[in-house]
Amino acid sequence: MNYIKIDFNSIKGFKKLNEQQKKLFIKTCKQHNNCFGLEEKEKWTPIKVQALNDDLIVHFKNGEWLHYTSRGEWY
Repeated sequence: MNYIKIDFNSIKGFKKLNEQQKKLFIKTCKQHNNCFGLEEKEKWTPIKVQALNDDLIVHFKNGEWLHYTSRGEWY
């Protein structure tokens, strides 16, 4: 995979996630980030994450937000 390095511990809300949610977030974030060219990768850097049932709500540097699902998908 070709993704930018992200300090997950610096993302607001990351430390509040349980271990399973952290693993899901890291894995899905890397897959999501891998979909973009270098310029877009920076814009889609996560800045905040919060749990919502089995999913995660992720806010990004560009002002957008997405659901990361328990299956490792996003919408």
